[in-house]
Amino acid sequence: MTTNDVRPLEQPGAGPVYTMLLTAKGKYLHDMFAYRSPGDSPELLLDVDAAGLTSALQWLGKYKLRRKLQLSDVSQHYSVWTAFDGQLQAGGGGQWRQDPRLPQSGLRGLFDAQQLPPPPAAAGGGSSRKQQAAGMSIVSEEHFQRWRYMLGIAEGDTDMPTGEVAPLECNLDALAGISYSKGCYIGQERNSYTHYRGIIRKRMMPVLLPGLDASARLPCPLPIVSSAAPASRTASSSRSSQIGMLTNHTGDAGMAYIKLAPALAAAAGQGPGLQLQLEGGAVQQVVPQRPEWWPSEWGNEEGSPQASSSSSGG
Repeated sequence: MTTNDVRPLEQPGAGPVYTMLLTAKGKYLHDMFAYRSPGDSPELLLDVDAAGLTSALQWLGKYKLRRKLQLSDVSQHYSVWTAFDGQLQAGGGGQWRQDPRLPQSGLRGLFDAQQLPPPPAAAGGGSSRKQQAAGMSIVSEEHFQRWRYMLGIAEGDTDMPTGEVAPLECNLDALAGISYSKGCYIGQERNSYTHYRGIIRKRMMPVLLPGLDASARLPCPLPIVSSAAPASRTASSSRSSQIGMLTNHTGDAGMAYIKLAPALAAAAGQGPGLQLQLEGGAVQQVVPQRPEWWPSEWGNEEGSPQASSSSSGG
């Protein structure tokens, strides 16, 4: 049912598995982290974007058929915490686990919703609670979101347009979210074809919005156009002139679903710049960032090399 192989969760102490649910046409529906339930319980805990929880439960219920599975919303019992932007290691009562997407994406865990989680251990540091907590602070979800955008990771139904973007366009293969050796899953045929064809012209990509105030909130999604394109008289541009779409942002950092050729050229300072056309004729510059963890062949699959300089990383 999902893009990744969750059988490793059968092993005691296994960390979470990142995976996606797809539509029958192979488009993104929801992403999630699957956790082994504490103890010897045969249950799995699924960490899903709250905005898509009802839809995900309905989808899973639709495809469980006659299997003796029980699906329940247990979000009132658990809270999701992340620990990031530092040298950390899994620990803290056994609940902290490495975020499986990237080595630099920090730790993630499910904890009792009524309590603060224990601090994770600092890599190479002491094991006492005081030593673990040293230098750590609780920050807002927006703070983490901006950090994640700067790293170049899209997450959840707001960042990734449901029913529009393909899993490999979400960089799922580089984020340890897909298995090509497991059995079939919904939407596999289209995804496998794209994988073996090896050409992807649009991807989820981090962008900077220079000069935008930290408290500003743009009405996403917004079309991204070339600065060389004629100015639109309205906030929306015709689809033919669009290079991509700003799907979400926090302050001056965001995620875009964008064509690679013009985006990588703009990231290298080559060719026309990119912009948003806002209400009242205002214009907001958009600067794509190529993450350091992107494979060098991304954007070069068709033998026409694009910019390979890295401007974003952890």
